[in-house]
Parts: sequence; structure tokens; C-alpha cells
Amino acid sequence: MARLPDDLRLLIQIERTRLESPGARVAEQGLLGSRRDMARLQRLYGYALRHLAPERDRVLREVARQIALHGTGFVLSRSSREADLFISWGHRVFAAVHAARRLLAFAPARDGRTLVAEWQFDFPIVDFVLRHFHRRFRDRPIVVIDRERAYVHDGCGIRLEQAVRWRPAPVAPGALRMTSALASHEPPFGRGQSQLGLTA
Repeated sequence: MARLPDDLRLLIQIERTRLESPGARVAEQGLLGSRRDMARLQRLYGYALRHLAPERDRVLREVARQIALHGTGFVLSRSSREADLFISWGHRVFAAVHAARRLLAFAPARDGRTLVAEWQFDFPIVDFVLRHFHRRFRDRPIVVIDRERAYVHDGCGIRLEQAVRWRPAPVAPGALRMTSALASHEPPFGRGQSQLGLTA
């Protein structure tokens, strides 16, 4: 089976041509829905394409067929099992993208210029996340480590590298660690004092 197109409108046109057999009822072009509904479905389709369900392609083709037959309102109201799956997949991937955008914590790499973070992605959405952070930090390379892979966005695109190169070096067992007792400043309540002014 051929790969699904990235544009929902193209998939609808493909399904529409299949449906234009004698006796098939196809929704008129004006009945497909408003531009706003179509834009919403297009965004959901972009996210649903990233879902890893084994029946994904079949469900997305069926959703395009339903839009061609009944219009956008039929799918947006979750009137069928496929429409419900399509919308829930889109929302699930959307939530994963925004969770990664919101919760990724970057730290400077050894070179001091590159920003590195670790995240375990459930869907293939690393390009959405890297493009977002590249817009925020244009002058710095961004690295996101996902298990044993490191995705690097350096302004020229995204490339895949081994995560070992970007992980921080492990601390030797006898190495001196910086703690509040070793720091050059006093702890918040002074040494040996608690919040109530009592000594320990």
C-alpha cells in the first residue's frame, strides 16, 4: 500500500476519485465544511500521522472517505469509530509534543555552546520539538537524547548521532561532589541552625 500523503486535502481528493463511481453520493465541495473546520482537521491529521497504531493508515483513509461523503462535521462530531480514533490519536500526539516542549530541561554541553536535554518520546515527534527550540535558541545547537539516540539540530537540519557522545561523563566513585557543606556560602539558616533558631 502506498504511503499516505502529508496533506489531508490530497488524501480526500484521492478518496473522492475512488468514490466517483455511478450511484455514489459524494458531498458537494461547499458542503465539505468551513475553512476553519478543514484547518483543524488538517492539524489533527498532521499529528495523527505520527501515531504508531498498526491500523493507522486504514483509519486515516476511512476518515478521508467519510469527509468526502459526509463533510467535516461528520468527523469532527466523532460520528464513527474511525473519526473518534482519528481525533483521539491527534490529541494524544499533540499532548506529547506540548509536554516535551513544556518539560524539557536543557543544560549546556561540554563545549558550553550546545544545549542538551534527555526525553523518552512515545511517538516520532522529535522534529516538532527540535524545530520549536531552534526558533527559541537560534544561535545555539540543540541536542535531545532519546534512549540511545541523540537528535542534533544545528541550524542546517536534524541529524542522528550516538547518545554516548552527548551524555555527561560519569562521576568517579571517589570524586569530590559539590554539596552545601562544601560550598563557599553558608546554608540558608547558618551552620547547625534550623528555621526556628534552634541548634541541631
